[in-house]
Amino acid sequence: MEKIYKRLFGEDMQIQEEKLKNLFKWSGIMLAVMVVFLFISPSVAEAMIAVICLMWGWPVVKATAGVNKITELFAYNIVVFVIVLLLWLCVGYLAGMFCLVLGIIRFFQIKKQKVK
Repeated sequence: MEKIYKRLFGEDMQIQEEKLKNLFKWSGIMLAVMVVFLFISPSVAEAMIAVICLMWGWPVVKATAGVNKITELFAYNIVVFVIVLLLWLCVGYLAGMFCLVLGIIRFFQIKKQKVK
């Protein structure tokens, strides 16, 4: 598992903790906004969950594909661009749910190791 944590969140435990704190901070802000939107527009609140998952999963999808800019893949055909972009968003969402769970686990592991 340590190898997976290094690839997802950084090589050093200090870097991992900083990255996870930043992701949790933004996730918390988005969750607070989501609670406000629950009373105004529930559909927007549901979309915020997808945005949070994409925030966690998009770096994984981007690194896995080895592409710096998404336009590098789709410069010539708009139909392929739309289809692959939708697939990437779905994969990013699923990867985000997985990384969110791993991030929570890793954050508490780091905190536990600091206590010892």
